[in-house]
Amino acid sequence: MEEGKKYYLGDGVNYFVYRRDKYNPETIRADLFNMKDEISDKMLVKGGIINANYSHKDVINYFEFRISNFGKH
Repeated sequence: MEEGKKYYLGDGVNYFVYRRDKYNPETIRADLFNMKDEISDKMLVKGGIINANYSHKDVINYFEFRISNFGKH
């Protein structure tokens, strides 16, 4: 997981980027972008109130599920 790097999903259009939370730098989030470079979904990856601990593969699977079930974001 590299912050700021674009990770493209299987469709080759949608991608996500990891980032640190602006209020808590120990918390990592992932933002899903569509073909217009607009954020279409978000995910808490590490930390936060629920103490999330998702792997890179978990993030890919979550966003792949989202775009396959809800169309191209």
